[in-house]
Amino acid sequence: MSDDADDTIRVPKARLREVKAEIDKLKGDLSALREEHENLRAHLKGSIQEVARLTEENERLRR
Repeated sequence: MSDDADDTIRVPKARLREVKAEIDKLKGDLSALREEHENLRAHLKGSIQEVARLTEENERLRR
């Protein structure tokens, strides 16, 4: 059985606040990256659809 005292460390409150602030910053960064990813995905999807439309139009005009 594990001794709980062996798993306990003392950390200054200031350090805990620093770590929490860094975690909060990383969460914000992650959220921004997810939003940017979705925006890029939507833009790429629109671009692919436009290329497909123009390709079809080009094929139609060649006939």
